[in-house]
Amino acid sequence: SSNIIYPENAVKVGDSWSTAKEDKGMKMNVVYTVKSITKALVVLTLSGDISGMANGKITGEMNIDTVSGVPLNSTLNMNMTVGGQEMKSSVSMEMNKV
Repeated sequence: SSNIIYPENAVKVGDSWSTAKEDKGMKMNVVYTVKSITKALVVLTLSGDISGMANGKITGEMNIDTVSGVPLNSTLNMNMTVGGQEMKSSVSMEMNKV
């Protein structure tokens, strides 16, 4: 998701932080890890767990504009079990300046 909460301190490659979110009966715990930093982009990897109405794993990657902190694009993969049924979901998001 593009609703990322950044840590208060500056980060470097290898740093990670976690967030917890509860929405519509599901809890999501996500760990963000800094994969790389350039003048233009900060690349984060995402991993985490889903629990509640659905149970499973979250993985993905996010490219953040280094200067503005705005997510430019991201891919989020979720492998979940809901009511005994396996469900796989992949969401891609891209932001464009208008």
